[in-house]
Amino acid sequence: MSLLDKLSDDKVWIDFYERKVDPAFFRISDAKELFRYVRQKRYLPVVERIKSGKGLSIPMKKRIAKSGSTKKRVVYSLPEDEAMVLKLLTWMMIRKYDACLPNNLYSFRPHYGAKDALKKLVSVPDISEYYSYKLDVRNYFNSIDIDLLLPQLKSLFADDEPLYDFIVSQLSDPRVMDEGVLIEERKGAMAGMPYAVFLANVYLTQLDRKFAAIPGLIYCRYSDDIIMFSKDKTLLDNAKHQLHESLNEYHLAINHDKEVETSPGQKWTFLGFECDGKDIDVCEMSVQKLKAKMRRKARALRRWAEVNGKDGWMAARAFIKHFNKKLYTCDDRSEINWSLWYFPLITTDRSLKVIDHYMQDCIRYAATGSRTKARYNFRYKQMKDLELCTLVNKWNSSFNTKFH
Repeated sequence: MSLLDKLSDDKVWIDFYERKVDPAFFRISDAKELFRYVRQKRYLPVVERIKSGKGLSIPMKKRIAKSGSTKKRVVYSLPEDEAMVLKLLTWMMIRKYDACLPNNLYSFRPHYGAKDALKKLVSVPDISEYYSYKLDVRNYFNSIDIDLLLPQLKSLFADDEPLYDFIVSQLSDPRVMDEGVLIEERKGAMAGMPYAVFLANVYLTQLDRKFAAIPGLIYCRYSDDIIMFSKDKTLLDNAKHQLHESLNEYHLAINHDKEVETSPGQKWTFLGFECDGKDIDVCEMSVQKLKAKMRRKARALRRWAEVNGKDGWMAARAFIKHFNKKLYTCDDRSEINWSLWYFPLITTDRSLKVIDHYMQDCIRYAATGSRTKARYNFRYKQMKDLELCTLVNKWNSSFNTKFH
C-alpha cells in the first residue's frame, strides 16, 4: 500500500493527532485546530485531488526577514488544509524510511536529534584535544538540485511508485506565486514546505556515508550544519578539502561567515551550543543574538510608551510577556522554543545568568527610559509581579523535574 493511500485513513490521522499533541511542543490553540481538522475530515478533498492527479495549489513564495539582519530568506507555503496533508505525509515518510538514513545524520528524525549529536561528540574521550572544522551550507533547502535528488528518491521509494510520482510532480513544477504574480523558477526542495526537511536529509546521505567511512575522522550533520573532528590536523585538512569538493558537486555553496576551525584546547560550537571539554553551554553567538532581540524590543516599547503617553510599567509588562512567550512557548507549531532547544543539553547556567542580567536591564530601560542608576528605581520585585520568568530558575526547575 502506498503512503498516499493512508492519507485518507481516519485511524492514521487520529494516531498523527495523538502523537503530535505534546504540550511541550504544541500550543493548545493549535491542538484544537488540528482536532477540528481531523474531526471534520478536511483532508479528504485534498487527498482526492492528489490521487486523481490534479495536484495541489501553486506554492506561494514569501520573503521573511532574518532576525538581526537586513537579509531575507525565501520560504514557500500552501493553504493550511493542503499543508496539513503534507505534514502527515512527511511524518509517515520520516518514520518509514528512517532506517535508510546514516547514523551520523541527526536532523528531523524520530529517534535522533541535536541532543544525540552533542552526546555523541562529548562522549568521545579527550574531544577537547581534537582539531575541528564546522561549516554551514548557504540557503540549503532552496539550493538542492532536483536533478540530483530525484534519482535518490526513485531508489528510496522503489516500493512506493505513486509516492515517488507525487513528489516528482511537486518538485518539477516550476510555477510559483510571487506577490500575486505567477512566475517560473528553480526552487529546490522549497524551504517552508513540510516535506523539505525529509528531502534535505536524503540529499546528502551519500556524502554522510562517505565521510563516516574515513578512519580517524568524526563527522556529524544536522541538516545544513556539518562538523568534523580529528586528532590528525593533516587528515582533517584533507577531509575539509574533500568536503568542499563534494558540496560543489552537489551544487551547494558554503556560508563562509559561519566556517569555524578550532585547535586542541579551544572551545568548539555546534547547533548553537558551545563545549569546552567539560561543560556544554549556549554559544556566544546565540547569546548575542538573543540580547540584540531584547535590546531592539526594549527600545521599541520605550518609544511606544513615550509616543502614546503610557506608563513605563506597561512597556515592561509587554516586554516580559513577549519574551516569556518567545523563550518558553512555541510561536509556531513547527518550531521548538528557545528553552526546549537548550535546556535539555546545557550543563551550566553561565550564559543563562548573563542573559537574565541583560534582560532585567532591558526591562528597566523599557520601564524608566534610563540607562543610569535611576533605572534601578524599577525593582526586581516589580518584574516578578509582572510574571518575569528567569532562565536560570526555569532551567533549574526543568533539571530538577528530570532527575527527581
